[in-house]
Amino acid sequence: MSATGTGAVLALVCLLLSVEVVDAQQNASSSPDAIIIVAPARDSAAIAVTLARARPHADVRSLLGAVAESGGWRLERVEVRDETGTTHPAFGAPRPLGKQTVATATVVGPPLIAGGGLVLQPFLQFLREFGRVDVLFIAPADPGMSPLRTFEGQGVVVRLVRAGGPYHYVLERQEGRGPLPNLPLTQEAAPATDVRAPDQDPSPALARAAVALSWGLAAAALVFWLCRRATRGAHRRRPSRRID
Repeated sequence: MSATGTGAVLALVCLLLSVEVVDAQQNASSSPDAIIIVAPARDSAAIAVTLARARPHADVRSLLGAVAESGGWRLERVEVRDETGTTHPAFGAPRPLGKQTVATATVVGPPLIAGGGLVLQPFLQFLREFGRVDVLFIAPADPGMSPLRTFEGQGVVVRLVRAGGPYHYVLERQEGRGPLPNLPLTQEAAPATDVRAPDQDPSPALARAAVALSWGLAAAALVFWLCRRATRGAHRRRPSRRID
């Protein structure tokens, strides 16, 4: 990725944070158990995952493997670590939030933006372990796309709550642990009211701050990974100096 491309991603992530932290303040009646940020490219994508609680790293790697297998992707550069954070000062005196597990990876293969929709199906694998998962595709709104907006079936509910810049999905498992449904790739455009507005019943400040921190950890992990990949690429492309 070029320096320009990395800068564009950084700008998008900063925008994502500014938007989603505001949403976290207004819509935190149900906090996500996992947040997945996806930066799609032509034949690959960078993925950053933040879990609300620390989990065994082997389990996280297994989940990422299941996601890759479901999408027909090759999984590369998997890194998993634990982060210890505090609430954001904007929500009052900082408080410890304990450990959260953060993972980054690359998937290579079929594109995640295709046929006028977003490839969401593989990320349902996270519902095998968690009740609510938020997935954000870092991509600007495209009026030519018709992505899935709502779905409900087999105990799974999918909602598109932001249509572009980023595309933000909420995935929820309401009952059981049976077979996962097959999600359609696209859906005819729905009235604007079908994209749910933020709830007006805010939860306590600590919960809001915890959600904001999770967005930050996931975005920071993704930015760190992209910058490092860009640096490695620059080193690989640097011509050797010939000594006459």
